[in-house]
Amino acid sequence: MSKSRAIQAKERQAQVKRLGKFARGLLLTAATVMTFATAMLLLADKIYRPDAFAITQVKIKGKFDLLDVKDVQKKAVAEGLGNFFSVDLVAVQSRIKTLPWVREVDVRREWPNTLLINVSEHRPIMRWETAVDHDQSKPKTDQWVSARGKIVSIDTKLERTSPIVLSGIERDAPKILSSALRWQKSFRDMGLMISEVELSPSQSWQMVIAYENSGRTFNLLLGKKNIEQRLQRFLVLYQNQFRVSEQLIVRADARYPDGLALVAEPRPEDKEFEGIERKVSVTPKLIGNSFTHQFG
Repeated sequence: MSKSRAIQAKERQAQVKRLGKFARGLLLTAATVMTFATAMLLLADKIYRPDAFAITQVKIKGKFDLLDVKDVQKKAVAEGLGNFFSVDLVAVQSRIKTLPWVREVDVRREWPNTLLINVSEHRPIMRWETAVDHDQSKPKTDQWVSARGKIVSIDTKLERTSPIVLSGIERDAPKILSSALRWQKSFRDMGLMISEVELSPSQSWQMVIAYENSGRTFNLLLGKKNIEQRLQRFLVLYQNQFRVSEQLIVRADARYPDGLALVAEPRPEDKEFEGIERKVSVTPKLIGNSFTHQFG
């Protein structure tokens, strides 16, 4: 019996030793974790303190024709930058993107004390007029269509002019720009220039066409359907009947299924002729490199 009690006593002693060793290990681990956490907190406090690792240089890169670098820098530092580790890159990028003409912004850290900002501009291609302006109280701004079809507004007038003004609703801007770019060469080859291209909210096309080296213009109505076919019909007629003519077109309506309605008048030097209106039925037929037409 005494032998059994001795064995049990030894087992209890061994268990107490194991528990003590486990407790000491647990306390050591906790102390290590707390020491590490404290060190990290102290390090974080040191790192994120504004006067430590301060950003002392802001580099702005990009090709600037319309943007002012000073405006970009003001936006970048408008709400403070913090230091190298605490600077909010997304916030800086968002502030710069509010500037007119900014297309893309990339903001990065550059060790040890620099903020690097790469900015790309919108490239204005043609002027823009919104077809429906619901807010007449807004200040008048110059509006342009960028190379990507985005409407860009600015409160100061650009020191450049665009021969073509586009008009429509904003969601149609890319389509209107693409069409104007495609059509302008065809008119230029005829000695004409596109002055305005409009796509109405109901999707009806019309243009204002200018004679080169002249202040004279005329309206060309294309309607909603078969736009390319109607445009080609007009260009063929102009090439054959009006490119070398005593008359100038005042108005051309290409919305007819088989021809065009034209209003023409004598050139300024031919005052004895009065304005003439006629409907021209055009059925183009390609023969080699020339067209023949039937006129009614």
